[in-house]
Amino acid sequence: MPHLGFDGSRQKGEKESAMKLHTWVLWLCVAALLAGEFFLFLANRQKDAALTSAREARHELAELRAQLSQTVSNTGDQGAEISQLRKQRAALSERLSRTQTEMGRLRATNQQLLAALAAARTNLAQLQGQLEELQLASQQAQAESPPPQPETPPPAAAPPLSADAARKACYGNLRLIDEAKQLWALEHNKTDKDVPTASDLAPYFPNGAFPVCPSGGAYRINAVGTPPTCSIHGSVSR
Repeated sequence: MPHLGFDGSRQKGEKESAMKLHTWVLWLCVAALLAGEFFLFLANRQKDAALTSAREARHELAELRAQLSQTVSNTGDQGAEISQLRKQRAALSERLSRTQTEMGRLRATNQQLLAALAAARTNLAQLQGQLEELQLASQQAQAESPPPQPETPPPAAAPPLSADAARKACYGNLRLIDEAKQLWALEHNKTDKDVPTASDLAPYFPNGAFPVCPSGGAYRINAVGTPPTCSIHGSVSR
């Protein structure tokens, strides 16, 4: 009987030990499960944080790309504007160069016209002097002619100029008219096709009197580019 009691106590102790071991194992499993849940929670939080960071990074990357695209677009627009300004500056420089060249040409033309005007005035004065000399020589020739005999009736009028002297005087008048036409055209910006009147040319003659043919011919002024003519003596070459 005592032997059986000892065995029962031992079996009971073994059962209690087994129960305690089972309890500890259960608690260990619970602790491990809780630890796993905790670590899983931490992992999920870290994952959420990583996802949030990734979304923020993607958003920032999209904004940076948009800013970069806008910057590139602005840079392209500025480049196009700079290119346009360069083209405009080149066009203005070329236009300025052409304008300066044209101004130089106009200055040279103006100087030539002034020189031609001065030469024409000089020629006009010389022709007028020659005409006066011819008229003076004609008057001297008339004065030196012998007086008429008493029985000869006095002439009805003064003897006319000789044919040669009249022709030379007429040619001098035609040259004066032609020079006056050229001066009139230069001072009034006329072309070779314009035709002046006698009143237009009168200021360019001494005392403002238009010349008269000594042989009674009629003068035709003609256009600026055409020499004047006389109905009797024709025209003179320029």
